[in-house]
Amino acid sequence: MKKKLNRFLKITIMIIAVVLAYSTVVSAYSFTPTMTPSATTVQEATEFTVTVKITNLDLGPNGINAFSAKLDYDTNVFEPVTASGVEGLSGWAATYEPDKKTIALSKLQYAKTEENIFQITLKTKSGVIGKTGTIKLTEVTAADQSTLTNAQDVSTSIAVGSATTNTPSSSTNNVPSISAVTNSKNNNTTNNNIVNNTANKVNNVANNTNKVNNIANKVGTASKDDIPYTGVEDDIIKAIFVVMAIALIFYIKFEKINKEMK
Repeated sequence: MKKKLNRFLKITIMIIAVVLAYSTVVSAYSFTPTMTPSATTVQEATEFTVTVKITNLDLGPNGINAFSAKLDYDTNVFEPVTASGVEGLSGWAATYEPDKKTIALSKLQYAKTEENIFQITLKTKSGVIGKTGTIKLTEVTAADQSTLTNAQDVSTSIAVGSATTNTPSSSTNNVPSISAVTNSKNNNTTNNNIVNNTANKVNNVANNTNKVNNIANKVGTASKDDIPYTGVEDDIIKAIFVVMAIALIFYIKFEKINKEMK
C-alpha cells in the first residue's frame, strides 16, 4: 500500500512538472500584428487598402505557417468586403469568408521574421463625409504544426474627408470685371483696391485650408498605429509558480506521511 501510494505521488509530481514545463514554453511564444492603411483620410466612395504585418516574432525555431483572424469593420462607413478583398502577401495564401468575416492564411514555408502577410481592400460609402470608421482584427492566432499562439486584437481608424475644393477660383468670381474699369483714374484706383483686397482674402482662405489639412494629417498619423501588445506571459508565469509551490507542499506532506507509516 505504501509503495503504491509513493509511486502514485511520484508519477503525479512528474506529470505536473512536465505540464508546467510545457506551459512555460508555450506561454513564452508571442507575436504582434500591425495594421497600416494606405491613407488615414479617404474621400467618400473611394477604395483604399490596409496592410497587415506580423512583428516581434518569438515563436520557437520553426516560426509559423498558419494565421487566422476575424475581420470587424464599421458597416455604416465602409462597403462590405468581398471574398476577393483579402489578398495574401509574401507567399501567404489567403481565404476570406464574408458571411463569417473570418480570414485564414497558410504558407508552404515557415515565417521566422517580420513580414507583410495580407492586404485588405475596402471602400468608403457615399454620404459619410466627416465620419470615422474602424477596421479591426479579433481572435488573432498563429500556428506551426504543433503550437497555437494567440495575439491581442489590433485596429486602425479611417477618417472620411470632403472632396477637395478650389477655393481661389471660386472666390475670384466676386472680383469686378476689368472691363468695368474705364475712363476715370479714381475708378481705376477703386477697382484696383477691390481686386487687391479680394486677392488677400483668397490667400488667407488658402492658408487656413492648409493649416486645417496639416492638423488633420497629424491627428490621422497619431491614431494610425496601435500600442503593441506584450501578451499575458506574466500572469501565466505567476500561475505556474503557484502550481509548483502547491505541488512541492503536497510532496513534502506525503513524504512525512510515508515516514510515519514506516
